[in-house]
Amino acid sequence: MLALFGIRSGEGRMVALFLVHSFFIGMAKVFADTAALTLFLDRYEAADLPFMYILSTIVIVFIGIIYTQLEKRLRFRWLLITNLLFTFGALIVFRLLFIWTEAAWPAMVLAIGIETMWVLNSLEFWGLANRSFNVRQAKRLFGFIGSGEVIAVIAGGFAVSPLLQLFDTPNLLILSAIGITGALTMLLLTLQFSSDQVPSLKEDKRENHSIRALFKERYVVLIFILAALSVSALYFTDNIFSISAEQQYPNPNELAAFLGAFYGIAGIFQLASRAVLSGFLINRYGVMAGLLALPLALTIFSAGAVGVAEIFGRDIPVLFWLIMLVKLADKALRYTVNQSANLVLYQPFSPQKRIAVQATSESIVEAIAGVVTGVVLLALTNLMDFGAIELLFILLFVLLGWIVSVVFINREYAQVLVQALAKRKLMRNNLVLDSSSIQILVNRLQSPRPGEVIYALDTLEAAEHPSFLEALNQLCAHPAPEVRAHVLKKIASRNLSTALPAIQTMLEKEENPHIKGQAIETLAQLEEVEALEDVLIYLDAEEREVRIGALVGLLRSGGIEGVLAAGERFLSLENSADANDRALAAQILGQVGISSFYRPLIKLMQDDDLEVRREAIIAASKVQNPRLWPIVIQALYVPELANQAVQALIQGGDQV
Repeated sequence: MLALFGIRSGEGRMVALFLVHSFFIGMAKVFADTAALTLFLDRYEAADLPFMYILSTIVIVFIGIIYTQLEKRLRFRWLLITNLLFTFGALIVFRLLFIWTEAAWPAMVLAIGIETMWVLNSLEFWGLANRSFNVRQAKRLFGFIGSGEVIAVIAGGFAVSPLLQLFDTPNLLILSAIGITGALTMLLLTLQFSSDQVPSLKEDKRENHSIRALFKERYVVLIFILAALSVSALYFTDNIFSISAEQQYPNPNELAAFLGAFYGIAGIFQLASRAVLSGFLINRYGVMAGLLALPLALTIFSAGAVGVAEIFGRDIPVLFWLIMLVKLADKALRYTVNQSANLVLYQPFSPQKRIAVQATSESIVEAIAGVVTGVVLLALTNLMDFGAIELLFILLFVLLGWIVSVVFINREYAQVLVQALAKRKLMRNNLVLDSSSIQILVNRLQSPRPGEVIYALDTLEAAEHPSFLEALNQLCAHPAPEVRAHVLKKIASRNLSTALPAIQTMLEKEENPHIKGQAIETLAQLEEVEALEDVLIYLDAEEREVRIGALVGLLRSGGIEGVLAAGERFLSLENSADANDRALAAQILGQVGISSFYRPLIKLMQDDDLEVRREAIIAASKVQNPRLWPIVIQALYVPELANQAVQALIQGGDQV
């Protein structure tokens, strides 16, 4: 059952903790969001929302600066605990404000505070998740553990209406605080199992990541434009939604009930979008399809609402529901398809540059866009008396600019990705491949440059894409020996029996002795005793590398018959009067790497020839038999062997 969700052995407890943690965050969010918007529209008008947008943007930037300073001064666990305690305390204070005063200002402060708190809670949850899971786990599990929040929004949204039969809207803040308490409990439990350590990124002194330098790059500027237009569309959509909801439901309790139901329905669409649409759309049709999904959906529904208003007038009931569809599309696609597609845009960057671009986009560009949009909305709604339909008309121009920006950035993305691949700067462990990037990588597998081919292959492997396995068979015939050797290692590490025909063909045509020996060794590993007859013929090959490959293959994978067949040849090397042969015997044992084959190494580590002893010590580090460590320790006192002995003992780890 767990396998259906990508959960592997040993991950169940941690995944369960994060899933419940996410649920509590969603519970806190849906109740607080419903209370905040309802109380704001009860004490202010929707036309005043731009004030909140401007102030919340400024506060978020200010809180972000404080949070950055706290990161430097607090241990990671205390930073997260402080985060949730601050949110809990703020919710309780907000509830008390509505008891102490009937003034309007607490509603404004609550609306601003809620936006800030969700930014902090996102930092808490995903910061903890990034420390608790490695990158491969993240790709499998982050979508699943994040679904707890969506489920809570659905359940909580539909629960608002019956709950308001029991108490008033401000008491939803108490339920939100209970959700934060649950999240804090999950955090404390998770910290018992989650490491508090994370490797820091190495500085790349060759790259200039200053803000000024970033704004000189066309691709980066397009990312910033896309982010700014997205934020602008969000604020317009939110303002239009609030104006319409306020007019449709003037009673606060009715408005709160509607908002709860709306958030619940939106959660269902968001869950479906995350589970089905997001990966399918990007993987099947490319990053451009993912980037266009949200602005196109908003354009269709916005244009439909404007058209209905112009043809049938603004008083028909269906107009309100068309406007709701605009907000529903934003809720369903913004943090699923659109977010995933935007993350793909950062993949051509190095890790350091990715952080710099994202930080600049989220902390500066989006903040400026938010303030500017807030000022524009303030002028349109308060000075020019624009209503929902007029704002929808302006939104269409914003969406047009958004769509045009996507077209331009898609062209740049392909070029930048190719450049990053050529320079080998892709963040392979974090890749989310879309159809266009897959095609670029597959094309690079045909490159005459070995490094480029190997890098593209490893990138496909890191992304766990099916084209990686398909490429292995084809690359067995690549003209570059470095590529063929790399492919054989991949086949051996995965024990891919499907590659047998390609390896057999390689053996018939291979002229490089080293590659041929490696291919023989891989053939023996894949076919085991069935390969005995095919491998035996190479024991008498002229090339030394080919004979080594046959010996290693037979000793490691040939069963009893293979050991007997190769044993005589190996013993002749071990007892040879030539030191080079004895050193070769040690190398073979190291390549075989079977712990029970340790006895010849005892003799070879005490050989009169230093080179033989050095190779035997290196082999001991691979064989890893406890009976060899005392002799390795003795080698520490021989200056010529001390370095190899130290390295062998380090590799021995706890066995020593």
